[in-house]
Amino acid sequence: VTVELSVNASGDRDLALLQQLTQAVLHEVEVGGPHLLTSSDVLYLTQRIETDLTALARFYSAGTGTAEVMVSIATNYVKAASLMLEPHMATQWMGLTEDGVSVEPFTIVQSIDRLAETLADMLSAERKGFTLSTKNIDVYMKWQKLSQVSCSQVFMPAEVSSHSASSSGQNELLIPDTELQRIHTLGYEEVMFIHTHYSHLSEIVSGVQEPPLSHQEKEKRSLPGHLASVVISATVRDASKAQTIPVAVKYTLSSSPVVEYSQRVTAVCAFWNFSLMHNHTSSWSSDGCRVTLTGSGVTSCLCNHTTNFAVLMNYLELK
Repeated sequence: VTVELSVNASGDRDLALLQQLTQAVLHEVEVGGPHLLTSSDVLYLTQRIETDLTALARFYSAGTGTAEVMVSIATNYVKAASLMLEPHMATQWMGLTEDGVSVEPFTIVQSIDRLAETLADMLSAERKGFTLSTKNIDVYMKWQKLSQVSCSQVFMPAEVSSHSASSSGQNELLIPDTELQRIHTLGYEEVMFIHTHYSHLSEIVSGVQEPPLSHQEKEKRSLPGHLASVVISATVRDASKAQTIPVAVKYTLSSSPVVEYSQRVTAVCAFWNFSLMHNHTSSWSSDGCRVTLTGSGVTSCLCNHTTNFAVLMNYLELK
């Protein structure tokens, strides 16, 4: 019992420290203090969120106090991340650390993915959801009991966001009813839907500096193209096992050509492949995704998995 108490006390203290850290970072970026954020700062912060928070959460059954602290940490972090993704601030920290680690917008996206999964696992026990809307990021979570007649799960950022209603166009993501009924027959009874929406990443992703690549490395680059839409995500979470359930998704995004003069524009349904990030190559991939409809300023896609999705505009003819 003494050992358990000391572990719990230590865990509570660590959670409180993380809460203080996220509060301090949020305050710093809100006031725009004289201390510029560096690549190393952002890398350290994302690692604390991804590694420490996930490890700490495993120690707990969802006590009310712990869930409240987790919600506080998530709120602080997402608000700070939204400000860090502002173009004038992103230029401070985007680039390589002294150890040569590349820190880019999707470093933050990945940490928010992990944070959202950890929070969803904890809130699921209380059958609670979570919604947070900031200028650049929206996060939405919803608990759901599945059945043989489960309806489709539709995520429309404009319905969640207090910021993007006017500019969100026709952006939506749908998990088909057939997919939810299918996973119910596999034995999944309760799930958490997790959705995120990044409304302005295209303004800074194009500014990511990539190291010089050899001809061979260029050949292996996953996908050429320019980000021409918002980035939207879906995760279906089995909180009881702390696992993500694979499902197919459909999404439709407003997409606009980045340059006017090109006649040979091809819309590509793409997702950010985090496993490619550390290879210093462009990490967009279209594996398992295809265009189902492309019209005036709108592209619809079908992907056989869940992650962070977008539409790229490719200005070269596909060979």
